[in-house]
Amino acid sequence: MDGVDFGYGLPSEIVAVTPPRLLVGQLQPRNITCRAWNWFQHPVLWFNDGNLILAVRGTLFRIYRGILCDTSSVFQDMFALPQPRDNVEMMYGCPVVYLDDPVEDMVNFLKVLYRGISIAEEIWSPQYWPVTRAMIRLGDKYDAEAVLARGEARLMARLPHKIEDWNALYEHFGRPSFQTGKYVEDVIGMVNIGRLRRNKGVIARALYLCAQLKTRLLLDGCRGADGSREYLHNDDLACCIDARPGLRARNHWLKTTCVFPQRQSSFQCDRCCDKYDAVEHRESMHTLEAGPKTSDPLAHAGFIRIQCEEYDFCADCTREFMKKDRKLRQDFLDDLWNDMFPDGDPREEQIVEEMDESEEETDEDEG
Repeated sequence: MDGVDFGYGLPSEIVAVTPPRLLVGQLQPRNITCRAWNWFQHPVLWFNDGNLILAVRGTLFRIYRGILCDTSSVFQDMFALPQPRDNVEMMYGCPVVYLDDPVEDMVNFLKVLYRGISIAEEIWSPQYWPVTRAMIRLGDKYDAEAVLARGEARLMARLPHKIEDWNALYEHFGRPSFQTGKYVEDVIGMVNIGRLRRNKGVIARALYLCAQLKTRLLLDGCRGADGSREYLHNDDLACCIDARPGLRARNHWLKTTCVFPQRQSSFQCDRCCDKYDAVEHRESMHTLEAGPKTSDPLAHAGFIRIQCEEYDFCADCTREFMKKDRKLRQDFLDDLWNDMFPDGDPREEQIVEEMDESEEETDEDEG
């Protein structure tokens, strides 16, 4: 979807916005049968020459029907069907369509359509996730394929499957894990979006990050649209808590017994050979005494480099250690689903049952 322009080349003059309520009673005679007459007009997404009004939970959006229909097959089909004139509510000469979506999601969805995909592109912007969430939820609901695909690409940028991109996320914070930071609990919403799209990779990586959160944060949920709270399903919450001991054991394995026994590898270095045993002994004793304290094995991208510098390993050994560590962490990331669900996903059977029921209903309708 690279290069897709959702701005549709709209003329710049339509960006000029009339303040809310300014048009009431001035351009068209008041239609007393319209239920939404006294609703709030959105200050940005109200175009004076728009030909369609969306009424969404107390907020009105006056937009261009053609752009909406070109993007969404659901709206295209809706307007393809002839409607009796008496059944259509009108305002300012425009048909009014009522939708039951969160206003925040609708605002972000429409901004993507009418203002382009460039909004909130910075991955650490506070609005990055709300915009991405709206693109996926409403793109899925209204079959807006281009918006949905771009929304999923944004989600994958936040939950990458390559270890180099994963490392970059940690380096942005300048800290060894995701346990602190603003809106870290948004990963709860990412789990739910992954469930909506049945994307195992997204589910596993988002649940992994949820497992790094404090239990209180998990229970409190994350910010949802329109000021609501969004929570994990009980099975997903249990998965996060149950996975922590296994993740701590994997972290221990990656940091000590798996990387530093360089004698077992094909790479040998006479200059650094005497240092291998000392490093392995120290790290093993440290782990036995203190115990593994973190359940975030993907967080220690700089751990190997720091240890090599401390023990004055040569450049060749340092590169070999880091190369091996990178491969092992990539393998772990690739197999993360099995680490998060060692006994299988308890919700997978439920999803299959829901899909079977949906197919049965479809068959009955066709029959």
